[in-house]
Amino acid sequence: MAARARVPVGDAKRLVLEEVLRHGPLTRSDIARRLRMTNARLSQVSTVLLERGLLAETAQTRSASAAGVGRPGRPLEVVPSLGQFVGIWLGETVVTSCLTNLRAEIVDTVETRISSRAVAEVTAVIADQVAALGAGRDTARGIGVCLAGQVGPDGFVRRAPFLDWHGVALGPELERVTGISVQVDNDLTGLTQAEHWFGVGKDHDQFAVLSLGAGIGLGIVAGDQRIDGPDAGLGLISHVPVSESGQLCQQGHRGCARAMLSLGCVESALSQGRGRPTSFEEGLALARNGEPVAGRVFLDAATALGRLLALIANVALPRTIVVTGEAAGLALGNRDQVERTFGEYRHALAQPVPLVIRTIDRRHWARGAAARAIQQFAFREQI
Repeated sequence: MAARARVPVGDAKRLVLEEVLRHGPLTRSDIARRLRMTNARLSQVSTVLLERGLLAETAQTRSASAAGVGRPGRPLEVVPSLGQFVGIWLGETVVTSCLTNLRAEIVDTVETRISSRAVAEVTAVIADQVAALGAGRDTARGIGVCLAGQVGPDGFVRRAPFLDWHGVALGPELERVTGISVQVDNDLTGLTQAEHWFGVGKDHDQFAVLSLGAGIGLGIVAGDQRIDGPDAGLGLISHVPVSESGQLCQQGHRGCARAMLSLGCVESALSQGRGRPTSFEEGLALARNGEPVAGRVFLDAATALGRLLALIANVALPRTIVVTGEAAGLALGNRDQVERTFGEYRHALAQPVPLVIRTIDRRHWARGAAARAIQQFAFREQI
């Protein structure tokens, strides 16, 4: 049997901390087995993490046979109160921030309406929110900021259409103002990574996240790694054709994913069909009560969604797909139609792909940003 390569100490600490954070509590033998690390090596690394207060032994013990060692094993777990993390979501008219612990559990939330998209004013709002949450440079381990758009290395926002930003050095400016390490990302990246570490990714190393809201976004994790590339943040899935009819999107595509599934386009279809302005939530309620126009709009949307999900499943081969976002409610009311259409476009011998459907609000986008800050903390050299 080939010898296992020795992992550098810094890498070993990060691997162990991540494994316990995502899947703990775990006994030492569990961790060693999952990471293919020798018991002696794991003992050395876990001792360092225990001494630094990053891990703690739980009171619960497991039997020798269950733990796989000759004496009862005391599981290791992260210390949730180790530090605070701030997650911030920048919307078109509102900034939402949340305070979380190391497990990305929300402790507090604050929101501020913004009348200006000037970078200096948005930065000032964020600094005020960080202070209002009680997160200082002595207690906060990191800040995560997410927004719809393309974000480059070192926290530079290349393009954020909803904010009309181009080439904004947001990360460096926030670090200067707050004195806290800042991670800036696309908002779907944050949402996907929150699922990866604290959601469905705890049980699946290959899954997809489809967000339905003002736009359409897709995140994919394969081999326990998020698929990334230079075009991430462009919303490329938005313009995949999923219907022969429907509204036109802003780029003139009829029946694309954005035209059929985004909040604005669904509201436009509802308003045109009913002859008066109709919001997404009002349309959902009308459809539930049997109103024919609203019922047809949401049935068409559910059919389009089923086709889109089948395409994702057929190409990305996920074990499960999370459908989320502010417009995910269109799937809940017509779940049978979504799953029926999904099945029609799958091979008869293909494995089932469970669909997890849940609506979210701005706090969840902010939590995704906090998850990115937590990941960066876990990856840092100084742990």
